[in-house]
Amino acid sequence: MAPLSPEWSFRQTETTLTADVKVRGVSKKACDIFLSDRFLKVNAPPYLLALDLWGEIDEERSTATVSQGSVTVHMRKAEPGAWDNLHVPLGDRSTRAEVLERRKESIERAHRKLEQRRLEKVALKEREKQEAQDRSLELDRKKRQAIDDAKEQELRDARQEISAFKTKTRAPPSPLPGSDPREEEMRRALGAADTDSEDDEGDSVADLAMATDSEGEAADDVDQENQEGEEEEDCEEEDEIVILPPPRETMPSVEVEFTPTIVDNLPAREGREEELKLIRRSQGKADAQDDGEETDLTERHPVFLKDKGDKMSKHGNFKGALRAYSRALVLDPNHLLCLCNRSMCYLRLGEAALAEADCRRAIEMIEGGKASTSAPELGDVDKKAVLRIKMSGRLAKALAAQDRTKEVIEELETALKLSGRYPEIQTSIQRDLDDALACERVSFEGDWNQLTDLSAAKLKPKIESIKKLADMRIKQQDPKGALRVYAQIADFISEVQERCDVSSVQLVDREFLLEMKLACFSNSASAHLMLGDYVSSIESCKGAILVVATLFKLYFDVPEIEKNDREVDSLIQMTTRLLELSKGTPSSNSRLFQGKREKYVLSLVRILRRMSFAYSHLKEYKEGLKILQLGLTLTQSSAELGGMATEITKDLRVLQEHTVK
Repeated sequence: MAPLSPEWSFRQTETTLTADVKVRGVSKKACDIFLSDRFLKVNAPPYLLALDLWGEIDEERSTATVSQGSVTVHMRKAEPGAWDNLHVPLGDRSTRAEVLERRKESIERAHRKLEQRRLEKVALKEREKQEAQDRSLELDRKKRQAIDDAKEQELRDARQEISAFKTKTRAPPSPLPGSDPREEEMRRALGAADTDSEDDEGDSVADLAMATDSEGEAADDVDQENQEGEEEEDCEEEDEIVILPPPRETMPSVEVEFTPTIVDNLPAREGREEELKLIRRSQGKADAQDDGEETDLTERHPVFLKDKGDKMSKHGNFKGALRAYSRALVLDPNHLLCLCNRSMCYLRLGEAALAEADCRRAIEMIEGGKASTSAPELGDVDKKAVLRIKMSGRLAKALAAQDRTKEVIEELETALKLSGRYPEIQTSIQRDLDDALACERVSFEGDWNQLTDLSAAKLKPKIESIKKLADMRIKQQDPKGALRVYAQIADFISEVQERCDVSSVQLVDREFLLEMKLACFSNSASAHLMLGDYVSSIESCKGAILVVATLFKLYFDVPEIEKNDREVDSLIQMTTRLLELSKGTPSSNSRLFQGKREKYVLSLVRILRRMSFAYSHLKEYKEGLKILQLGLTLTQSSAELGGMATEITKDLRVLQEHTVK
């Protein structure tokens, strides 16, 4: 599609120029403005303006302002003076060639300036990086120097302490407790004798010999009784000098006994233990001794099994986690956390009844104070309260999966009362309770054949309030909660269309039901996109297009919709047919159709864009390209969809690049 030339005007003074460019329906992000000393370009798809300026300007001091629907460029003249015109018109070939050459040179100068600025920024960044690195190195050097100084100081202090310790006089060793002082004196005397030299030892022997001779000479003058008394004293002294070793601590002996496996009803024969193991294995029974020898510890302890199940559930392996939690509960039936986590696995696997049983058992254990010794979760009051609230919420989900809405509401109300001290949990439970109440409110208990006025039956305000609740879920980034409510509304509207006489319902009410159903499908497609479920998003978009076709049937002659009309090519043909019909005059109820054409076309454009987005994520770029081209055609049918046309044009460029690749 060729670009459009926008409307523009300019005004000037001696030193400045101001150009105003009208770009209706273009967002600020879509505007691209280029300005050099002799050339101005404003690119705002689908508008394009390129002007070769009459004179030279100072682009450094020029500015541009983008507002809603217009672009204002303020330019500063290089030399004061009045210009005959804002731009140089392209005349004959010679003039055109000169102008284009001047434009090329101006653009090259601008690019050189930009490149120079970029290089200066890079150099400045490198310089700052080098300076920061130098500062970091200097800081590290100072830190290392401080550490080395501290080490040297500590080493000097240690050396001084050792030197002071060496210079001190060594005190004599204190006697051992319980020892005789005379033994200590004898030890010191023996130690002193050992340290004497050989000469001193010889002298002492000579002295001893002389002393013996003198004693022999004096023995004749001494009485026999005194001599015997001295011999007895010498014997007593020799008995007292006996040195005993210090007492040693005796280690207690440990006796080890092995208890063999003895079975009362069988004879104790050799090899019978191995036979018992084989029998237990064949019967599928656990063998404690066998587990201890051949089974890993992680398969024999509930704590390890719980950790194993937690890791599996985090990675989405709920079947493996279920087996781990079940094995832990076989070993320890009162392990509360394993029971709670197993209920979550049952919910993820669609086993709502089993999840309900585990939740009720866990609630009984929490309220009764029963807990395993290997998992004492009930010791902390706050943890116990939070776990009780979580199990009530999980039980409500299990009941909701079984369509037991009243019990769901009762359980959520109980959880809401318990969550008064926890605002975040209370907010989540209140949201789930609102969803449950909404599901219960979307019902009609009267006579379906007598249903002719939705307002009189109080269904219209109910549906509107519930839809607002679902829209709020989308704004709160809760797509799953929104999908639940949208599904309930769509199912109820389908039930109304099937069970009551639609022809007897007022046209306004029929249109209201279809519009609500259209909103549910369209917003569900958006919620599926938020969750990354692109296939479900495409199906919701197809359902929304069929609802738009049903809306057109209220005013135009639209052919019947068949099952194969959900294919992409059939939907494109149907949408093209609806666009052609909307340009004409309705065959019936033309007064009510006034003002609704743009509304329905806008809904179709949004639906097609979401559908194309989902196809592109599934890498089906050709399908997405066809749908986007149809959406662009729809935007061209209404002047009010200019902004949407710009966004679709961008999406088309991206898809075309992917298609080429």
